[in-house]
Amino acid sequence: MSAQTGLTGVEVAVLEAVDAEGEGAGDSFCATTLVLDRLDESFGLGPRYGQPLLADLIAPWVRHLPLLEGQGNWGSVGGDSPADARYTQVRLSPVGRLALKSERGSVGPLPLGLIEGTMYRGGNIPPFDPALVVAGLLTNAGSAGPPRMPTGTVTGPFPAGATAGGEPVWRLRLGAAIHSEQRGARYAPALVITGPPYGIGLDQLVASILGRVGQEARQADSDEPWSPEVMGMPPDVGPPPYVPPPAPVIDVEDHTSGRWGPRVVCRLRQGADVVDALDWLRDIWPVTFEVDCLPYEELFDRLGTWDRADLTGLQALEGLITPPRSGDDAP
Repeated sequence: MSAQTGLTGVEVAVLEAVDAEGEGAGDSFCATTLVLDRLDESFGLGPRYGQPLLADLIAPWVRHLPLLEGQGNWGSVGGDSPADARYTQVRLSPVGRLALKSERGSVGPLPLGLIEGTMYRGGNIPPFDPALVVAGLLTNAGSAGPPRMPTGTVTGPFPAGATAGGEPVWRLRLGAAIHSEQRGARYAPALVITGPPYGIGLDQLVASILGRVGQEARQADSDEPWSPEVMGMPPDVGPPPYVPPPAPVIDVEDHTSGRWGPRVVCRLRQGADVVDALDWLRDIWPVTFEVDCLPYEELFDRLGTWDRADLTGLQALEGLITPPRSGDDAP
């Protein structure tokens, strides 16, 4: 990884390729096909591997601070795939341009590696809140708060045993962002998912919830004797035959849109308890699941490795991620 930004070599190569095809014009979009051709010729990174990488560097549901901006269909948080490269364009984002300046020595180092971690590429270091990381480094604080994902919720880290070699294993619990809605006294409440767990598409989420609803509906309608083992439950739940209660969710509707963002409405059965329904929903994979990560102390020890000799890059990044205060834009 780059000592200047924490980016991988291939990520830096992508930024260089986009900048070269855009002729350093900054705000100008360039054809994605030209960028992919340059990556193939210069680094042997073919389009089959290059386009998904570009998409990840564009997606705000993959990275807190996207390095690229796309024009055209670059996929969605719902799990949609990008369009063919012939129909899309790309340019550097403001953070991407700043990252190139840092790589070229125009400004000081950037903590992009500390912010984004490695989970976006399958590693075990979670991301953190960009503003808290920058503030922690500027004030020489020892913490940047808990891990924070670009989408969904996260709790932990918490200990989860040890490896065969004795190394401690820690885990994060990732989940969907869910809230309840009541449309009036005549209607049953609903649970609304406004953010899928990190790395999970909405299509996959909806399919899993509908699968559980269908499974429990079939079991409730079945005349066959039921036993706890059939439902994967402890054998001491109760003597068969046992009729499990109906699923609290009766329907799932995906209302996701470009205007409102992710919105999956789980309509509840009339009379269903909202708290019980939430527990039922969170028990479904991948509404909630766990991933391994570095021990908590190691995550925050990473801040102590930061070189404070040149803060120009850090200060420039703070200006990009801190929203202007009221009146700052006034003439």
